[in-house]
Amino acid sequence: MKEETQKTVGRNLRLLRTAHGLNQQDIANMFALSRSVVTHYENGRRYQDSEFLFNISIYFNIDMASLFEPNPRDFLNIIANGINTSEQFREVASTYYTL
Repeated sequence: MKEETQKTVGRNLRLLRTAHGLNQQDIANMFALSRSVVTHYENGRRYQDSEFLFNISIYFNIDMASLFEPNPRDFLNIIANGINTSEQFREVASTYYTL
């Protein structure tokens, strides 16, 4: 995976996590990882393995391919329209769009 792609996926993982009110330790616990691995994934400093990306997409009910979306606004639209999206996230997304 190219470094630029790793950074895109990492940014989207962070957006997804924070949109659901989770911290890095929550993600680490859910997927049997260390918090430092999650940090490296989100910062694009470590290759995100396909099993992790698949499990994330299943857990958050999004298409795995959407994690590769280069435009943050488009990615927010994808997760805002997901089944597991909270009203609080919709408010955050709405605020983001107005910035």
